[in-house]
Amino acid sequence: MGLPLILSLVFGAGANAAANLRRVADGRVWVAFAVGGGVFFVVQFVSRPLVALVSMLGGWQADGTFPSWLFVAVNVVLAELFKLTAALVLHSAYRSPVGEASGTGAAVGAGFAVWYESLILSSAFQISRLALPGGQSLVAALVASLARVLAGSATTGLGAGLAVRGQLAGGVVLAVAAQLLLDPGLRVLLWRPWMTVAATALVSGVLFAWLVVWGGGRTRAVPPGSDGP
Repeated sequence: MGLPLILSLVFGAGANAAANLRRVADGRVWVAFAVGGGVFFVVQFVSRPLVALVSMLGGWQADGTFPSWLFVAVNVVLAELFKLTAALVLHSAYRSPVGEASGTGAAVGAGFAVWYESLILSSAFQISRLALPGGQSLVAALVASLARVLAGSATTGLGAGLAVRGQLAGGVVLAVAAQLLLDPGLRVLLWRPWMTVAATALVSGVLFAWLVVWGGGRTRAVPPGSDGP
């Protein structure tokens, strides 16, 4: 297990624990965390043919070019749909109170983010060894990685919490829109790397705080259709 994976695992486990403080000793939370990691590999398997289909429909296949931001966007949408589905299936299988759905979703999102961020951190470590001028610092890469883990946990948690309260469409839209804002949105809109890192940290912090404040007090049963975030 390399250092990038260890660091991302620490980030993910910390996010899961923070989102599920009252249930941190509950094994089901950590099962959901592991399932989130499995969802990552499923998404990698499914995304390639889907991106190829989008490329063909968009006419990019002929000249062999495909916009990188669109590739990211397709994968973000696919990942959020799979994460939310996994979280809702687990919540149903656990027969948990409605108020625990956000925590289960947060666990799935954090587990997914561990593997995603381990790849990004691996590239960041390789680039730092080359010491290329103008490259992003390793500290900035770590901050951005932690922020994305928090965001991944928060969006799936908030989306799952809304879905079990009868607001499935709202949960999906919230999760997908937030992730699209983070990447590729901020990366496209902000031209300086430090701006992207700062904005990512800010948005991710707000989303995770929202999850903790909203979901933290809802560990008991909440009637369907009750208040959302």
